[in-house]
Amino acid sequence: MKLTRLRADKILNSKAMWTVEVAVELEDGSQAIASVPEGLSKGATEAVYLSADDSVKIINTKLSKGLKNVDVSDLELFDQKLIEIDGTDNKSNLGANTTLAISIASARAFANSQEIELYEHINRFIPVEIGNRFPELMVLVMEGGKHADNQLQIQEFLAVVDTVEKGREIYLKVLEEVAKLGYSTNVGAEGAVCPTQILAEEAVRIIEKFHDKISLDVAASSVFEATKEFKYLSNGHKFFSIEDPFPEDAWDDWTKYLEENPNQMLVADDIVTTNAELIRRGIEKHIANAVIIKPNQIGTITESIRAVNVARNAGWKIICSHRGGETNDDFIADFAVAVVSDYVKFGGFNRGERIAKYNRLLAIKRRISVEK
Repeated sequence: MKLTRLRADKILNSKAMWTVEVAVELEDGSQAIASVPEGLSKGATEAVYLSADDSVKIINTKLSKGLKNVDVSDLELFDQKLIEIDGTDNKSNLGANTTLAISIASARAFANSQEIELYEHINRFIPVEIGNRFPELMVLVMEGGKHADNQLQIQEFLAVVDTVEKGREIYLKVLEEVAKLGYSTNVGAEGAVCPTQILAEEAVRIIEKFHDKISLDVAASSVFEATKEFKYLSNGHKFFSIEDPFPEDAWDDWTKYLEENPNQMLVADDIVTTNAELIRRGIEKHIANAVIIKPNQIGTITESIRAVNVARNAGWKIICSHRGGETNDDFIADFAVAVVSDYVKFGGFNRGERIAKYNRLLAIKRRISVEK
C-alpha cells in the first residue's frame, strides 16, 4: 500500500509549545494523522528534536516528495527508508519528532486500510503475541522536580495498579487528603497533584494511606538534590520500583546499587533513552532490570521495538511511557499493548492529553476482552 500524500502542520502540545502533526493518505484513500510529544526532562543521548517550524518545512518540501509512492505496509522497511533519508545516528538532519510523526501516521493509515487496530498491525512485528496479557499501570499521583512548582525534588510518585478504576480511586483519595491537610491541589505538568509546601516524607505517607505499591521516578539527571531525597526516603519506605535514581553518566553508581539491591526493580530511562545499543551496554554493565520506552527518544516505531526486544531478551521489564509535553494522540497506548509491555506510565487523571491515553487503553481492553 503506497503513500500518496504527506502534509505537516504545527499544533500546540500540553505545555503550549509548538509541535508537529502529520497527515498521510494512501493510494486506496485511507487517511490518518499523528502528533508527537516532547520531553521536559530529557536524556542527553536522546535523538535530536527539531523545532516545529523546521520539522513542518522538511516534511512539506523534502519528504512529501521523497516518500511519495513508498510502500507503508512493512513497518521495518518504511522506517528504514526514513532512517536512510536522515543519514545520521541521532536524527539530526530530519529530527526524531519528524520521523516519528511520519512513522506513526503511516502505520495508522495502513491499519485503517486493513480495517484492523493499530496495536494489531504493530504486533505483527513483535515476537510475542498479545494473548490475555495487559500492562499494569504506574499512575502518577503526585509530582515534583521539573514537573511542578513545589519543594519536592523527586519528579514522580506513582501508584502501581492493575486497572484504570483502581488508579482513579487512589488518585482521587490522594487529592482529597491533600486538600483536607490544607495543601494546595495544583496540578503538575503530567496531571498529578503538586502541593506547593509539602515535603517528600509526608508525600509518601499520604500515598501509603491508600496504597502500598509505590514507585518513584527520581529523575536524578534533571534535579541535583533528587538522589539525596531518594536515599533519605529509602531508609524508611519500601518502594516497588525506582527510576533514574542516579545521573545518566554515573554508570558505576547504577551497577553498585543493583548489586546491593538485587531484588529491587531498577528502571533505566535517561541513561539509555530507548536506544538499543545503550540498552545493550546497560545489560553488560548490569545497571538495571527494567527500562522506560519512549518512542520520541529514538524516532521510529521499529527502532522502539528493537529497544524493547533487546531489553526483554535480557529479562528486563518493559515500561512504555508518555512525555512531559504531550498531545492528545493516544499512540503510546496502542504501542504498549502491541509490544506486550509490562507497565505503562500515562500520568495523572487531571489533564485531557493524559486521559486520552487511559481512555484508549480502556477501549483496547474492551475490544480484546470481546475477542477472547
